[in-house]
Amino acid sequence: MKSNMFIYFGSLFFLGCSTYMEQVVYKPAPATYQEWSKSGASTLDIKKSLLACGKPSPDISFEIYEKVFNISRYDEMAYMNKLALEGFCMERAGYKYNGLYNPKKTCSLEKYKNVPACQPDAVIPTPGVERRLNSWYCKIKTDYDYCLKNALAPQFCNPEEIKTPPPECLADGQAQSPRINGVRLH
Repeated sequence: MKSNMFIYFGSLFFLGCSTYMEQVVYKPAPATYQEWSKSGASTLDIKKSLLACGKPSPDISFEIYEKVFNISRYDEMAYMNKLALEGFCMERAGYKYNGLYNPKKTCSLEKYKNVPACQPDAVIPTPGVERRLNSWYCKIKTDYDYCLKNALAPQFCNPEEIKTPPPECLADGQAQSPRINGVRLH
């Protein structure tokens, strides 16, 4: 009887642990643009604002910072400075960061108090359309040669996709051409 109870409760315990692991531990981190919000802002608005504030891509991996800004993964202060500048720019544009560390919280940590972006006289960028359109992400999505030279995985550069860039890489007022299965209709 005791062994059956042990097996029963042991099974429940391991089932609970595996469910927790699946739902929490192994859950991928949200995309960068999913961690920002603003009343009335669409996903497209958020992506455009992130790029306009200097993010190289609306969904970041550290490798992009290394490639685009030549910030070594071991230069934590330079990386945090860039993230803080981008974050403060987004906050000034009216967005709220819903992730773990917003720029103010990061700058309040003793470790990052000397980061230039955390200083009272730091020059915080304002969102810029040119910055957005010339971002690494938009250049990868709109210029095939640039993509081949600068993409993290150039083998995935596709000259057909360049013809129909994502809406966040279009100038304001420029309509995206309709397409079916990635093929432009006109």
